[in-house]
Amino acid sequence: MKNIILQFQRFYCKLPLQIMICGFFLLFITSSCYKDYFANNRPAEPPYKTTITLEQGVSNAYLITQWSDRGYMQFFDYATSGTAKILAPNNGPTFQSDYYYRRYTVNINDLDEWGICYRAIGMCNSVIDLDKKGNHNPFNLSTTGADYTDNYSRQVSECYFLRAFNYYRLMRIFAQPYDPNGINSTLSVMLDTTLALTNEQIAARKRGTVKQVYGQIISDLLRAESTLPLKFSQNSSWNTGAGYACGRANKYVARAFLARINFMMGNYAEAKKWADLIITDAEANGTFAFERPESPFIQIAAAMVPKESIYEFNSGYLAGVQENQNQLLYRGMYLSFRHRECNGQYLEPNGKFNPNLTRLLDFNVFGLSHDIARQIGWMDPNSLAETSTARSDLRYRQNYHRLEGFNPAYPKLTASDSLCLVYELATRSKITEPQIYIDKFFRGEGDATTKTGRFSKVPYIRLAEMYLIRAAANHKIGSDGPAALDLNKIWNRAHLGNAGQQDSYPSQMAVTDLNILNEFIRELSGEGGVVDFIYGLRLPLPKTEDDPTSTPILPPYSQCHFAIPSAEVALNPLFQQ
Repeated sequence: MKNIILQFQRFYCKLPLQIMICGFFLLFITSSCYKDYFANNRPAEPPYKTTITLEQGVSNAYLITQWSDRGYMQFFDYATSGTAKILAPNNGPTFQSDYYYRRYTVNINDLDEWGICYRAIGMCNSVIDLDKKGNHNPFNLSTTGADYTDNYSRQVSECYFLRAFNYYRLMRIFAQPYDPNGINSTLSVMLDTTLALTNEQIAARKRGTVKQVYGQIISDLLRAESTLPLKFSQNSSWNTGAGYACGRANKYVARAFLARINFMMGNYAEAKKWADLIITDAEANGTFAFERPESPFIQIAAAMVPKESIYEFNSGYLAGVQENQNQLLYRGMYLSFRHRECNGQYLEPNGKFNPNLTRLLDFNVFGLSHDIARQIGWMDPNSLAETSTARSDLRYRQNYHRLEGFNPAYPKLTASDSLCLVYELATRSKITEPQIYIDKFFRGEGDATTKTGRFSKVPYIRLAEMYLIRAAANHKIGSDGPAALDLNKIWNRAHLGNAGQQDSYPSQMAVTDLNILNEFIRELSGEGGVVDFIYGLRLPLPKTEDDPTSTPILPPYSQCHFAIPSAEVALNPLFQQ
């Protein structure tokens, strides 16, 4: 309980403990549909009496959504995308990596992610139910006062966003993908829009079809977008802490996910509309802006929002000091080049901090697929050599790291040797070919004492994705001129100062589905949206390159989902029919 309290307290900036305790029971009533979670004497509704106590439900929903997940969707997307290459066996933990990498051929029984999403959905439903029962003002606040406009209205709107976000995660893992050319009538996950607390309510729960659940996701996002603020107004004693808004949704966040999910669903005009709103505001007002490719990943203070980040993982230091270790993007270790906490090799012998001596020894599981590296121009088509195209790309130089395979000439190479940035170490001797690793996570220098960057800022969704979605949407509706302009903005940022490298897409002939996808892979690999983008483009999901039985998966991608966890099926009659 102490650890939960520490996380809970940190998440919404050190609210008084006596105020927080009233919301803890909600952690335990909204897991999944397990019958033994519910008792007849359970309270009829949560103890929300003011906006400060309502904050317990909202912050608990964030706590479950982000800190229980801690990078699962980034890992899941990369592992199943066909753009990753699994490393040689027995050179690091697997985290069931092979199950994900082989894609939908086994039952991963991922009860954790299933339960995480439904606990968060239940928490959101507890707030939304209260709002509906209380005629949208259960605390009898002045509807023109700051406590209503800046706190209550925002809190309810955040729950609509988080409910949509968690249903989106469930659908991406456990349900057939949305088919823009189909009727989408297949039953998928349970569709709960109220909190079930009685036996009768539990028995009344239903599974939604693919169409129904995605319809609910879009409806919730539209509701959130219409009422969320553009930015937080911090006008109460309990919401003025530095970094309070880190990881929380605002109007821009809802718009960004409306753009992403509508594009994935093939609603190109809608996707373009929402991306337009963000980009137009960014270009006119500087709300968001491009910086160096590494900039969204190197901040360490929770209150410092990188200019390109639209929505972030709730990480970063509140006061420049090390905090609870569970804040880190845990599953980022499985696809990242470095992790300072784990290897302990971030100091030179003289004690001086050296950011180059921070490589990951035993945790990373994936490199960039060699087939894909060739496809995007970063590996020679006839060999494994690095290309000039790669070396000229700032993204490659700042957000990726190439290692040559283990070299027997250096049999005892360790992370303290300068060559550790060139070759695989002795502990990974079975990795004999070059690998291109994602190097986006754990990048901040860290606090002044420990110099560990494990709490570095991590974007969930950023400005570059909006430009690429708008470019792809324009291409799909036949507007290749505007699409080329957007692609050039992405390309030019990645090639600043490189003579002859500007405007890679001067001709509309260069705007193709594959070229747009290649730009997305270069820009956003490992950040959680590659598979969605492939679905939206209606391109084949690439095969896994070292599996001789693997083939590309074609639209409508009907096999691209894992089975409902067997423990859930055993207890839930809805999945036994």
